[in-house]
Amino acid sequence: IKTLTQEDFITYPSYAEYAVLEDKLAKYLGVNQNNISLSTGSDSCIKDLIQVTCTEGSEIVSVSPCFPMYFVYGLGFGAKFTGIDYLEFSQKGVDAYLDHISENTRLVILTNPGSPYGEYTKTSEISRLCKSLEEKGIILLVDEAYVDFSPGSCIHLLEKHKNMIISRTFSKGWGAAGTRVGYFIGNENLIELVSKVKLTYPISCTSMKFALFLLDNSDIVEKYCNDTAKDRNILCDMLEKSGYDVVRANTNTIHFHESEGDNSETISILDKYNVSFKCGGRKTGTSVKVPGDKRTSWIRLSVGPGIHETKFIRKIF
Repeated sequence: IKTLTQEDFITYPSYAEYAVLEDKLAKYLGVNQNNISLSTGSDSCIKDLIQVTCTEGSEIVSVSPCFPMYFVYGLGFGAKFTGIDYLEFSQKGVDAYLDHISENTRLVILTNPGSPYGEYTKTSEISRLCKSLEEKGIILLVDEAYVDFSPGSCIHLLEKHKNMIISRTFSKGWGAAGTRVGYFIGNENLIELVSKVKLTYPISCTSMKFALFLLDNSDIVEKYCNDTAKDRNILCDMLEKSGYDVVRANTNTIHFHESEGDNSETISILDKYNVSFKCGGRKTGTSVKVPGDKRTSWIRLSVGPGIHETKFIRKIF
């Protein structure tokens, strides 16, 4: 807070300041500065990539359900969205993508780990997919919004595959959704291409300072993410032993349901403790379903360090 000045609020950011953040981010990731492109959240990055790859009649392919903006932005630029059924993907892996590629496909999006169910695709499989797409002149976007809670990143594949680009965000593991800072990692040609259509001043002065502050304290962020993943797995073990069906994830959210019941008892406890969560049985909010399961009252809960020791979880058990 002490670093904030009047100029941070009354002036536009300078491109020199953007360069400082890009340089620090590049060093943290082990890439070059020209491999980074900053934007207003990773969803803005995704929109820019769709804009430069798709025209009227183009096709975007991804697993469904997915981040809704994949197809919303696609429609905005005249592209058709082809959704691969989640159950098909869970059975066939990246081959499901290859089965849905057409002559109109211009962009393929693979979220890793996935959202909302948190599945993780091995980088060797992503490399295989990328190679097949490269032969067809198709770009592969790997959306790594939740990567900090997962087994690993695809960054090491960027030198091998020139048609791959990765989107990242400060919103999830870095706990800074309000700053609206996202970025692409890719080869210099792709980064230059998407940079042509991004906003003039995509990130505010204050947001840049907070992003730099987080990078200066990345050890705290890494500990938080590691502790979240560890305690997430402990909670899943406890839920399964206590009579719940659990969809395990490589993100910071899980899905669970009473094996014998409609989740009403669990929901009443969460409500009593004023816990924020999503549930398919609610009349308002985002619906929560699990593919292949007919129950409509699944709970989706965000987790963090010590989640299994909270009062409301103890009450559930």
